[in-house]
Amino acid sequence: DVQADYIGLSHPSAQTKIELIQYSTPQNQPDCNLAQPNKTGIRHLAFEVSNIEEEYSRLSAAGEKFQSDIQIFPLNGKKLTYFNGPDGILLE
Repeated sequence: DVQADYIGLSHPSAQTKIELIQYSTPQNQPDCNLAQPNKTGIRHLAFEVSNIEEEYSRLSAAGEKFQSDIQIFPLNGKKLTYFNGPDGILLE
């Protein structure tokens, strides 16, 4: 039940993308829990992979614990999931 405004920025000659997201629900909570993607500020790093299902399976088999199954955005079909990296940084 997440609602958010989203804009993606990229330079035509670069592969790097910046995504700016403002969550309206669930509402932002005023704490510094970096494990929550809907907090104000830079909250996570996202990586694009060619096959998310294969990477999810590979990382799961290696013992990675994901915050959810792979989620699919209904508007554009984008697939994603979150997990914590070795330093506790939230990864998408």
